[in-house]
Amino acid sequence: MRFEIRVRLPHRYVEIGIEGNLKEVMKAVDYVSLFTGEEYFKSPTLQQLAETPIIRFLGTWTNTILELLRKWDGTPKTFAEIREALTLNGLHIPRPTLQGVLSHLVSQGKLERWKDPSINRYVYTIKRGE
Repeated sequence: MRFEIRVRLPHRYVEIGIEGNLKEVMKAVDYVSLFTGEEYFKSPTLQQLAETPIIRFLGTWTNTILELLRKWDGTPKTFAEIREALTLNGLHIPRPTLQGVLSHLVSQGKLERWKDPSINRYVYTIKRGE
């Protein structure tokens, strides 16, 4: 299996093509960090990859985010968790765009949002019946 990884260094991007299984790819990502001398990116752990639903872009960010939250079966997720899941699936969305889409979905009544006191952050979940 071939993977393409795009690494952001301070003033440029570097694209790396790697062939191998997921474990070999993750090892190669760690080598890139050693080669640069600093950790410019944090590679996802195998557990993060396993826990993240597989999703593809469904034509609009609204549909894509709704599908992602449906795959989490109503488990509340923070803004950061939603953005990270999209990124792990190769879907890069600017923060302001994601904030706008989430606010729009809440105002339409398709998502619920509340502040979770245990983590002191807002969480989002699919509205029951959607």
